[in-house]
Amino acid sequence: MTESKILEFKRPQKIEKIPTLEHLIHTAFNHPNQKQAESLYNQILAQDINSGLRARCYINLGNIYYYQKELRRAKHFYRQALEFDKTKEGWYNQGNVLEELHKYDEAITSYYKSLELDPNYEVVHFNLARLLAMCGNLWESKKHWLRYTQIGSNPHKRKIAQEFLED
Repeated sequence: MTESKILEFKRPQKIEKIPTLEHLIHTAFNHPNQKQAESLYNQILAQDINSGLRARCYINLGNIYYYQKELRRAKHFYRQALEFDKTKEGWYNQGNVLEELHKYDEAITSYYKSLELDPNYEVVHFNLARLLAMCGNLWESKKHWLRYTQIGSNPHKRKIAQEFLED
């Protein structure tokens, strides 16, 4: 008589999910530790990803440095983003950092490129109007203040725009 053995199938204790790129980007974007977020973005960028995702990662890396006031590094990442995908956000963010670096003509150019992609991008109209006024181009500035009063969703900023138009 032979003894039969029953093989038991044991379930693994923990099944590890392989994170998707979207999940990694979301995790990096929401990560409280900026150095770890940067590390996650670098892991994502090391993969074979499409240009849109690559640009998004570079924009988010730029944002990390922008908020740390490391403006030159932020500018570097925004420029890299624009090499892969010329988005309205990329041009807008580059305009912001260039403005902070007192490169006003370049900032204005970046804001206009953002508006070429989305003529109703309200924050760009506000920033552009403010910067043009600061640089003394009041006529052009008024066009963007007016446009902001028409499309702007922020009541405080709309009031600022209206006050500039009344002067």
